[in-house]
Amino acid sequence: MGRRWTIVWFALFFLFSFSATAFATVNRISGNGYIFPETLTYKAIFSMDVSKDGANPPSGLVKYYYSRTRMSMVSTAITNLTSTGVGTSADISGNCTVNNIAGYTFSATVTNGRPDSFRISIYKSDGSRYYSAGPKNLSGGDLVLTDIIPPTIAITSPPDLLTLGSSPIRVSGTIDDPTSTLTVNGSPVTGSNGTFSADGITLNEGMNTIIARATDPANNISTASINISLDSTPPHVSITSPPEGYVTTASPITVTGIINDIVRGTVNENQGRVLVNGIEAVVDNRTFIVENLPLNPGANTLRAVGSDQVGNVATASVTVNLDLSAQARINLYSGDNQRGFIGTPISEPFVVYLNNENGAPVSGRTVTFRVIESNGSLDGGERAIAVTSSSNGLASANFTLGTWSGSGNNKVEAKAVGFTGSVIFTASGIRKPPAAIYVQTS
Repeated sequence: MGRRWTIVWFALFFLFSFSATAFATVNRISGNGYIFPETLTYKAIFSMDVSKDGANPPSGLVKYYYSRTRMSMVSTAITNLTSTGVGTSADISGNCTVNNIAGYTFSATVTNGRPDSFRISIYKSDGSRYYSAGPKNLSGGDLVLTDIIPPTIAITSPPDLLTLGSSPIRVSGTIDDPTSTLTVNGSPVTGSNGTFSADGITLNEGMNTIIARATDPANNISTASINISLDSTPPHVSITSPPEGYVTTASPITVTGIINDIVRGTVNENQGRVLVNGIEAVVDNRTFIVENLPLNPGANTLRAVGSDQVGNVATASVTVNLDLSAQARINLYSGDNQRGFIGTPISEPFVVYLNNENGAPVSGRTVTFRVIESNGSLDGGERAIAVTSSSNGLASANFTLGTWSGSGNNKVEAKAVGFTGSVIFTASGIRKPPAAIYVQTS
């Protein structure tokens, strides 16, 4: 090689285990230099770029050339890297070849000072020293020990995707580098013993993104974020069936309705609760249902109390009448409160029974079945059909569920002219299982 100066690049990957009390350390050693071990005639030349960014054990390449002995050392593996801090010194060791012969090891110390300095020792396979130089100050070049790995920050409380009912809140977390400066949503925060807490973080109604930011002395930045919802608004609750003033000739009845609230997606049982006259409703996809709610003869108030997951409450009510007097009636016979996959026929028809004032069946009378909620359909894909009662006073209609899911979200009303009341049939649509799941990458 003669007096040719060799440009040396060195890459090291090192697994760095953080601790709550660790201070900022060297994550990068870069630069090159010239040293004069003995005379101005002979030169030793090196350069390096050392980074701690995850590999364990460290790996990379080091070259060192001494012109007097024409010795060329090339590392084959880096086994250790330690430092005393940013801008100070670092120790490096590993395996190497000398003039392309394997089985050697080396250790080096570099100092980022005034002036910079470098020391190296090379050992044979039996552990005896083969060569050493330094420590000597650099006669040229420059060494820099810096920090390029950002701190690790995490928000531990509140958990992500939580819905809260009040503001402001406290945000807490962990930080592995106590020399970092911290902010939460732009406000300065002081850390202690690897943790931090920020009080008075205000939320707006709806979804809020909370960002914690850590900046170390080398200006490496890390962030952590969570999304928190503020819900200080009561849910919207309404009873959709039976309607206000509804007259029925039988008890118990089915009550259905809607509960809406500010949530991600739609309101389900873990996001909203409804009680109707004290009876727990089943909630699914913004709808609720209570089956077999008993009525007293005469006027009855049906009161739905809806609450969201943070305790906001809203109410709705309707008045219905139970008429048990002796008169011609239309009665629910069978088929109510069925469940099935959306867009499919229910297993049993809706059936009503007509009787006269003496309770005897009435035949040959027209019963109208009409879809009053959902996009479902009756026999033949119709929204309304007329059916003649049989000799035993029965009239029936087949029904295909609509195309969206919910609790009691399909309704068909049956009426007959000259007969008291009406019958409201209720059915619930169930989501179909997916036909396939696809993984999409962008």
